[in-house]
Amino acid sequence: MDAYSFSGTTGQRISILMTSSAFDTYLYLLNPDGSVLAINDDGGGVTNSRIPPGGSLTLPTTGSYTILANSFDAGATGAYSLTLNLTAQRTLTVASNPSGLTIPVNPHDNNGVASGTTQFSVTYDQGTGVNLFAPGSLPNGNIFQKWVKDGVDTTQPQTALVIMDTDHTMTAVYGPLFSLRLR
Repeated sequence: MDAYSFSGTTGQRISILMTSSAFDTYLYLLNPDGSVLAINDDGGGVTNSRIPPGGSLTLPTTGSYTILANSFDAGATGAYSLTLNLTAQRTLTVASNPSGLTIPVNPHDNNGVASGTTQFSVTYDQGTGVNLFAPGSLPNGNIFQKWVKDGVDTTQPQTALVIMDTDHTMTAVYGPLFSLRLR
């Protein structure tokens, strides 16, 4: 077993990938106190290992973590690659005009939030696709008109998709079904 240490902080999101064409890999991640936080054999493919098998793992505490790189078969050795990735987190601010609407988000954010009352913020890993579900109409009779993304009108329907490639603000805009202009 080869041991590698890294400093981590509470709430930091990481992933670890071990690959080899010479042997079947096996990964351990130890907490700062030495207890096992995660183990994986084939999460990165048939002979590769990944912690976690998909997505990111949230570190529970601040301290020095240890990665143990091993082989699944006793005594197997050879060249391997070990990659530790820090996952960038992005903030999505959800607003509405008028404010005070409940808007569901899918998937749940990194903290388990599934909806909020506008204006609210949710946090996702970089690259996550997020669906927002705006109500079709309001009790006052106003209807959904459009989504505004980062200050720019979109053509997205009530169910909007946002790719979290950076921080974004999505605003659901409502208005009357018909507007009459008199001269």
